[in-house]
Amino acid sequence: MGVPPALRPLLVNAVELRRQPGASRQVATAIDPEELGCESPVPGVRLSGQVGIDLTATSGADDIGVTGSITLTWIGPCRRCLSEVERTVDVEIAERFVSPGHPAVDERADGTTVIEGDQIDLAPIIRDVAVLELPAAPLCREECRGWCPQCGAELSTDSCGCETERRDPRWAALDGVVLDDSD
Repeated sequence: MGVPPALRPLLVNAVELRRQPGASRQVATAIDPEELGCESPVPGVRLSGQVGIDLTATSGADDIGVTGSITLTWIGPCRRCLSEVERTVDVEIAERFVSPGHPAVDERADGTTVIEGDQIDLAPIIRDVAVLELPAAPLCREECRGWCPQCGAELSTDSCGCETERRDPRWAALDGVVLDDSD
């Protein structure tokens, strides 16, 4: 299976790096989210623009460490007022790649991936990190009050005067009860 041309910069030659412990390779590029296969699990929220990638792969005695960051921008509707929200986030990445027989594979160590073949493909890791950074319920700002459910006024900018507290009529008999806590 061939790698699309846009994703070729995300392939790191593991054989070349393992020949010389301490050697490193810089991976700095920007890729379209569609090329990465980033599909949002959240309706209405999507990645926008390019995913910026700035990673360094460094060989160790028995592994290859990949560290750095990715920068992405997402767009989606505010969960309270439905205005469009756009945020840019930087996400740190630290991943360790080991050979198939390495002890870390048996220990199921977090952040450890098995090297398959002669190359390390960074695309799946970047795709996973990008999709995990998408918010489940975007918010334009913490103070956003949303819309009045009765008259539809935007409560962040207007006051409507509607009575929004709902009372269950079955409990109305208890409204007049006063409890004496003086004991």
